[in-house]
Amino acid sequence: MKLRPLSDGIIINTGKKEKTTEYGFVLVDEMSGLDLHEKSETATVVSTGEKVTEVSVGDKIIFKKWAVQEFEIDDEKYLSIKEEDIIATYEL
Repeated sequence: MKLRPLSDGIIINTGKKEKTTEYGFVLVDEMSGLDLHEKSETATVVSTGEKVTEVSVGDKIIFKKWAVQEFEIDDEKYLSIKEEDIIATYEL
């Protein structure tokens, strides 16, 4: 499947999976983002819109956590952000 965001949209994937019990209950980790003061997150760029100039597919980014729209396709969670909400790129 190919996702193609419009304009300056960017599709990203944080690689995080929810932990569930055998009965389907979602387990919440103490460090799972419940801290309301945490305002940035990391992810990998999956796809970019035609007006995106600063990042490319595969780039690792740090973005403003509150600036995302979450959606799911084929049991895979993705996030949509705008280029202006990216704080930085990084390499490991």
